[in-house]
Amino acid sequence: MTIDMVMKEKTYTTKETSDYLGIADSTVRKWCLILEEHGYTFRRNEFQKREFTEHDVIALKKFKDLTKDGAMSLEDAAIAVVTNYNRVPNNAMTMAVTKKDDRSDERYHELVRKVDELNELMNRQVQLNEALLRKLDEQQKYFEERMELSDHRLLESVRMLNAQKEVASTQETPQETKKGFWQRLFRK
Repeated sequence: MTIDMVMKEKTYTTKETSDYLGIADSTVRKWCLILEEHGYTFRRNEFQKREFTEHDVIALKKFKDLTKDGAMSLEDAAIAVVTNYNRVPNNAMTMAVTKKDDRSDERYHELVRKVDELNELMNRQVQLNEALLRKLDEQQKYFEERMELSDHRLLESVRMLNAQKEVASTQETPQETKKGFWQRLFRK
């Protein structure tokens, strides 16, 4: 990029940026200070006020997303944003000095460790869910077998009762023959 291209790029004020992000002006300034501490560079006007490019607004939106609901600390989010979004034009008039210290490396390694722990936890959760699904399938199969057995026993009981009724009804027939003559004659 040339200096002319940098100068022609549309910029936004702190107020416009805060309105777009839906946060207070003071929060934008606070986040900018944190990002600058980690090496991010913002363009400044002749009064040394920050001018935000679209790229800066995108970086701040990412910062907001990373810190939303305490998902990531401000320091960790700043490291992530600086790593992925910091850009310094080759022909820029002022160049910020990027601080490189052991603390940044420690934070990076801590973040990597946390991501690895979360991946391990997620893998264990997947395995637990699969074990639970297998157990539920086994329970379902057991209940179905028990219901079939219960249905079979109930059906056998009904058959036995019907057989007993038939036997009882056939035994009642000889008793009818013992009726008196007059009863047989008039069928009562």
